[in-house]
Amino acid sequence: MYEWEQLNTNKAIWLRDKDEIDDEEYIEFYKSLSKQSNPPLNWIHFKAEAEVAFTSVLFLPNRIPHDFYQTYSTRNNDLKLYVRRVLITENKADMLPKYLSFITGVVDSNDLPINVNRETLQQTKTFKIINQRVTKRVLDMITELTKWNEYEEEEWDSEDETELLTEEERLKKREEYKNKAIEENKRKYNRFYSEFGKALKLGIIEDSTNRKKLAALARWFSTNNSTEYISLDDYISRMKPTQEQIYFFSGEDKRVLEKSPLVKGLAKKGYEVLLCDDPIDEYVFSTLRDYEGKVTIQLRRRIL
Repeated sequence: MYEWEQLNTNKAIWLRDKDEIDDEEYIEFYKSLSKQSNPPLNWIHFKAEAEVAFTSVLFLPNRIPHDFYQTYSTRNNDLKLYVRRVLITENKADMLPKYLSFITGVVDSNDLPINVNRETLQQTKTFKIINQRVTKRVLDMITELTKWNEYEEEEWDSEDETELLTEEERLKKREEYKNKAIEENKRKYNRFYSEFGKALKLGIIEDSTNRKKLAALARWFSTNNSTEYISLDDYISRMKPTQEQIYFFSGEDKRVLEKSPLVKGLAKKGYEVLLCDDPIDEYVFSTLRDYEGKVTIQLRRRIL
């Protein structure tokens, strides 16, 4: 007579309460899932219940796959799709658009049929809703890298005996800490963007639904700062009161672009110019014709 014994009693990490999981567990799960030795840059663990119920853990890697752009048109997602904890597809289901196919993770839903094939699966309303929700969460996770987290404002308190400071000194110290943290966040995001920026620009071209959000994540060099990336929001914040257009100039070498008489002429008049040394930028701006309804993206030939 045989008796069955369950050897693995551990609950799948994505089905556990995220408040009970420490960072090390997430990192170890990512390493086993991705076969990578380095920890992820960021991750998100969430449960969706409106319209379609599913649970997901998604990881943003430190580096983009070395062949990402060479194999872009034929790339598969690096996500595992489970239905009621049964693995349905691995690295095949189009759970994310191609420009986000560097994301690693797991999606587990109770609302999908367990015996559906891939072609039929992608046509179901449930799958399309999951696709939209997962894409939104990934972009939210990336957007989070650009933000100063307000809870961090309390951390500077521990650095000094704040009760010995005057209110003016305390406010000054708080502002210094905040500015330092904001600059550190910028550096972290710039490192991320150096690795994944072109993929986000492909998203601006390909994903009309999320174009505005992707445009906010995109970065360029400019005549105001040719060594650090700036966003369109940064550009807009410095625009002249009567300015209606974002100016950009494209070419193969940023140093050559800076020396252009056209660029120098506009800069001399007080207009900032984006220095676009990536060939994809012209396609980006021809797709993105306005931003926040405030400005019009103007192509180089029109400036000339």
